Amino acid sequence: TPEGEWLEAQAISPAPGSSAKPLVAIDAFSRVHITWRDTRNGSPQILYCVTPIGEAFGEPRVISLGRSLPDDVTMAADGLGAMHIAWADRVGNLRDGLHYDVFYLLVPPGQEHTATPSALITGISNSSEPYLAATSDGSIHLVWLDNRPPETRDNSEIFYQRYLAGIGWGKPKRFTYTSVPHGNPVIVESNDGS
Repeated sequence: TPEGEWLEAQAISPAPGSSAKPLVAIDAFSRVHITWRDTRNGSPQILYCVTPIGEAFGEPRVISLGRSLPDDVTMAADGLGAMHIAWADRVGNLRDGLHYDVFYLLVPPGQEHTATPSALITGISNSSEPYLAATSDGSIHLVWLDNRPPETRDNSEIFYQRYLAGIGWGKPKRFTYTSVPHGNPVIVESNDGS
């Protein structure tokens, strides 16, 4: 609570199957957002729910697009009250080839999830392990692993992309130029907002 007291535990995903990798974030309106990977319907899915602090959670919603293997969900609340969610998911088919894309969902300030997620990072490469960080001005910073450079097909490089409120996503930028494997990229905002 805002008073610093712990509330009773609430079961937000009481269903058969496994629930894993939960993330929680609180937006500028003090609403609690939770997202996680879940297999309650047999196949892995990314679920999401939101509630005001101290109130019961509603029914979780599936936000992944029914692809085959969603994972690596990440979430950040920006300073304007919006919630940003991203994850990697396998796309394609066995005949033409399988690869991973990064999907993105914007939950506008003070609203619940109503939009359809979009494929943000696409191509024939494997894009995985996305990580979002938000800043107080509404900007979002995304880093992820990607093996799109031809010289690094066996290793993933770190890429970066920025979202500006009112403008949208910029172009991806390659962040590393080495021939060694990379993993678990993370980006954080410093105390001075940079």
